[in-house]
Amino acid sequence: MYESPLLVAKVPFAGLKQTFNFGSFSFSAQQAIPSNNHLAKRIGTIETGTPSFRIETLSLKLGKKHTFKMDISHFSFRDLSSGISEKSKVLGNSVEGNGAGSRFTYGFDGYNLAFNTSFILTGYQLELGGHYLYNEKAPEKRNRGHLVFLALKGNQFGASIEQFRNESDSSPAFYNNKNYGHNNMSGQALILSSFGKEYLGQIRIAQFSPIKTSALQDQTNLLSFQISKTMDF
Repeated sequence: MYESPLLVAKVPFAGLKQTFNFGSFSFSAQQAIPSNNHLAKRIGTIETGTPSFRIETLSLKLGKKHTFKMDISHFSFRDLSSGISEKSKVLGNSVEGNGAGSRFTYGFDGYNLAFNTSFILTGYQLELGGHYLYNEKAPEKRNRGHLVFLALKGNQFGASIEQFRNESDSSPAFYNNKNYGHNNMSGQALILSSFGKEYLGQIRIAQFSPIKTSALQDQTNLLSFQISKTMDF
């Protein structure tokens, strides 16, 4: 129950979450078993041990009409399988060995900062937000990521722009969001939205390219869209 695109996306993990609320602040802790070898279909103990993902988050939320929210999180991954490291190699991570002998060159233990602020201006909502990712187990120029966005929303239409950069070993590439190219990628995106009470339509146009030259990665142009509608049965 946590999403920061450069760290971890909407991947199903089995886990527990504890939350404590005190005024405008809240604290949560999560302990999870990341999906391993075969995408999201296997969880549990494998030959390299039981993989784990832990994250502790301190949150601040202010305002009702004009809002501000900030999260500061500490995260750690442990005992990730050779299958995950092998797949992450082609997604930008530094990996040693091949096949069953694959392993990540660096560990993943660090911090993630996320913020979001919005203002209502004469019928429009202006939103500014971002994420900053730091892995203290990897060396400089390999251990950071950032994402910033600016959005404007009206009654039926919206538009936003994003700028992002995720270095090679800031996070395990297998678990973060493919719409940002995983790791060792830098780029930008434009998102156009149309929405009503019962539907949402969205088009996203993104362009990203490798930060460091890689035989396994290349410049990419990505067009994605989604349409959803609420129905009563």
